[in-house]
Amino acid sequence: MRGDRAAVERILSRFHEADNMTDRLSALAIMTQAALPERQAALEAFYDRYRGDALVLEQMVRAPGDRPGAGDSRPRQGPAEAPGLQR
Repeated sequence: MRGDRAAVERILSRFHEADNMTDRLSALAIMTQAALPERQAALEAFYDRYRGDALVLEQMVRAPGDRPGAGDSRPRQGPAEAPGLQR
């Protein structure tokens, strides 16, 4: 997908224009799974938008696309370590 700029733009548009959390989270999962460079800004925007809702943030942490992509060996935070999810 990295080479198909039109597809990336559609995913970014879906993320930014979503009118609900489910659509926004789906676009975020696609960006993360594809290891798109835009995913970091999207993750931060998602967190900023939903920082007061621990259940939504837990969904973000557990999203199917939230796995290291090719060449991305950084460890991912589990729910207990993610900001805003301390219980």
